[in-house]
Amino acid sequence: MTTLRIDVWSESRLAPELHDILQVIGPALHESRWTIAEVCTGSLSSLTFEATGEGGLELEALAQGKASVDGQTLLQMAARTHQTIWGEFRGTKSSDVKPWIVIRAIDGGFFEVTSEDRMVIQAIGLHFADRCESVER
Repeated sequence: MTTLRIDVWSESRLAPELHDILQVIGPALHESRWTIAEVCTGSLSSLTFEATGEGGLELEALAQGKASVDGQTLLQMAARTHQTIWGEFRGTKSSDVKPWIVIRAIDGGFFEVTSEDRMVIQAIGLHFADRCESVER
């Protein structure tokens, strides 16, 4: 699995948001069910989902209910979200149990995208090249 960290803070371009990342994923976005959750910190604790805007409130409700949505619904909610501060988005293809991609919003400062799909990782790396780095896990 490869993890990319996308820094939100940059003076050169507008800050990327969840919606921007989802658009780069391409067709696989729509071929997946997406579970919205709190961010697991690696210990036994997790951080409460937090996002702003109308879409952020909808995503927060899904996180609290541990619900999943299709890719188009997630994209629409993300478009109405101003900022994703804490949250985890797991994309799972219909025949799989394990997610093929996990997107984490961390403290409103960066996103981490983890996936085994090299094409998606490459597309994200190219699209956000000026603010993206590979992270060891």
